[in-house]
Amino acid sequence: MVEYIEDIIFLNILTNFLILILAQRFVCQKVNFLKTFCVSIIGVFSSVINIFLTISTLYLVVVNIILQLIMSCILVEKYYSKTFLLFSFVVIFSNFLLNGLFSFAEIFCQGTLLNLAKTFLCVCSFSLLSSIIKQFYKKKKLVSFYYNLTLQNGENKYDIKAYLDSGNLLQDDETGLSILLLNFETFNKLFGKSATVVDYLQSRLDKKIDGKYITFSTVGSKSKMFVCHIEKVLKNENNKREELHLLVGLSNNFYDKDYEALLSPLAL
Repeated sequence: MVEYIEDIIFLNILTNFLILILAQRFVCQKVNFLKTFCVSIIGVFSSVINIFLTISTLYLVVVNIILQLIMSCILVEKYYSKTFLLFSFVVIFSNFLLNGLFSFAEIFCQGTLLNLAKTFLCVCSFSLLSSIIKQFYKKKKLVSFYYNLTLQNGENKYDIKAYLDSGNLLQDDETGLSILLLNFETFNKLFGKSATVVDYLQSRLDKKIDGKYITFSTVGSKSKMFVCHIEKVLKNENNKREELHLLVGLSNNFYDKDYEALLSPLAL
């Protein structure tokens, strides 16, 4: 099968360019497109060597890895061991992945169609991996707003997950304490299932539980919420426990969530 050197060089530069962009995004580094393009040209040397010199596949792989490490050294901005290793790993892994896809494409395509197929695979792989990286950091950012709490009220003790809600700025006017909003199920467990939905809807929980109703403003109206003390609220983080001084309030506004409470930033 005849391959034109200009096609090989174009595909190699495109592959290196997209892989280096991926690596920069993975380590949260701002992408410099001009510098990235210039550095991606370095990877062409492995293809040129393969064309003009007859060397074993093993030596070609070693040369390719060395060139990828050189590209990583030039592009990575933070020379911390973790950052550089992650950057290099993404470059080398992506390169091997694409070469595997290219080898698979060679089974079914030839000539101009093969080059188009390789270009298509390269762009599609870049789009897919970019999406995965984006979702990874989106989830990682979201996780940073979750806190593991231990709630204890008498003999009732539960470990729950709370979401740090910047919009929850509720405070009790009398004590100045912030309010941890609990869903009905968690609140009911803490008090031995003594609270019912009817009690909640008819605003008569204070007849069964030692607490009070507070009034707070919502968009265009005012609402009431039942709040009370419980024995302990502990924040568990890095194998350490810190007691939080706050009130718990009953909220019916977040069913079917992956957390049981809304934590106020005022409590931290």
